[in-house]
Amino acid sequence: MFQKMNKQISPKIVSLTFSVLVVCFAMAFYAYALDWTGPTQDPPGGNVSAPINAASSTQYKSGALGVEGVLRGYSNLIVDGNVGIGTAGPGAKLDVRGSLYSSGNYDINNTGPMVYFRDTDHRSAMVHVNSNIFYILRGSGVNSAGWEAYGGYWPLTINLENN
Repeated sequence: MFQKMNKQISPKIVSLTFSVLVVCFAMAFYAYALDWTGPTQDPPGGNVSAPINAASSTQYKSGALGVEGVLRGYSNLIVDGNVGIGTAGPGAKLDVRGSLYSSGNYDINNTGPMVYFRDTDHRSAMVHVNSNIFYILRGSGVNSAGWEAYGGYWPLTINLENN
């Protein structure tokens, strides 16, 4: 009653299907392989900068930016707040927790520059320059930022005008 019929697919249909598949794969590969380029519209139409690794424009990011490995800059670093090295909560423009090494000079430029040597278990000391006088001062106590005279005199003063 039922007879088996041999159906053959036309070579033209096979060729057309194969051609369409090849074109689809080629377009997908082409789209995947191309570098990303930003939209051409102004915001809010979707015009965003290229990714941070490919953009030459200034970019701003809200929130933290984490970098694993080496972070290297090839230009100036401008920081509006405080910078902490070895601390998550810096208390000054530059807060370094740990040893500091420098192979260059230190330039302290101020109307009355002061360098504090705050000893955490003995009396502190300071070096100060003001009104052409160079002072080595005695700290007022342990880990102190204040100074005091000893016997009514500063420990060491040098008049820079007449040596």
